[in-house]
Amino acid sequence: MKTIKKIFSGMLILISLFILAGCIPVEAGEEAGVIEWAEFLQAAIAFGKQVLALGGAAALVTVVINILKTLGIVKDGQSKTWSFILNAGMLAGMVVLKLFIPGLLVEVADNYLNVAAQILVSILGLVALMVPVSTKVHETIKGTAIVGKSYSLEG
Repeated sequence: MKTIKKIFSGMLILISLFILAGCIPVEAGEEAGVIEWAEFLQAAIAFGKQVLALGGAAALVTVVINILKTLGIVKDGQSKTWSFILNAGMLAGMVVLKLFIPGLLVEVADNYLNVAAQILVSILGLVALMVPVSTKVHETIKGTAIVGKSYSLEG
């Protein structure tokens, strides 16, 4: 299974590089769609730097996997597979965005993904930790005179 994942991810990156390189404008005298290897390698290096800079995308994938674990969709031992699938989807999404919006700054898009990850972490913390804990604390201290006072019995 690991070998298949490595082959698939290598092919996905290679195909992505070819797609990205095909987006480079060609000189007027050249045939349409034909680029030189130097231009292709420059595009490949630039694309590689952009992929390595996707910290926000990685954070979002991690948070989404944790949410799916909390909901019971991702079982124990499946995180690596889900991470691979979601990261491959992020890579494919970036390639598609670069195809249709060549001037897109990947770093800016990654910052938005990072903000989305932070918001989801806050929501996950609220739902998975604070609500159940506060409910249990309320059930534990209900009816005791430890905390709070009721004014409903006073007239």
